Amino acid sequence: MAWHGDRVPPQVLGLRHGRGMEPQDALGHTGTQYVLARPGERYVVYASNSRGRLGLRDMTAGKHTLLWLDCVSGATVFQESVSVSEGSQTWPKPAAIGNEMAVYLRRVSP
Repeated sequence: MAWHGDRVPPQVLGLRHGRGMEPQDALGHTGTQYVLARPGERYVVYASNSRGRLGLRDMTAGKHTLLWLDCVSGATVFQESVSVSEGSQTWPKPAAIGNEMAVYLRRVSP
């Protein structure tokens, strides 16, 4: 997994809000390769070569913040108050984000 560690902000790696997050790769869906999660609360999702969407299974409904990271260029895109339905969900990668990417999702309200 090529994180380019010196470019990855702590919140994307789950270090700031990451207490209790564990590998949960089985939650990955539609282009997602690796998942760190505290299911229902926080997720870090990674793909090394995604050209479209990333997804997760078994999501809890609510409003989430999403912080996207281009793992090569270091570019970030923040999406606030994204409505997420229960179950499997996918999100389109923002135009500013390349094919090697990570996204940090945090549930902020029901």
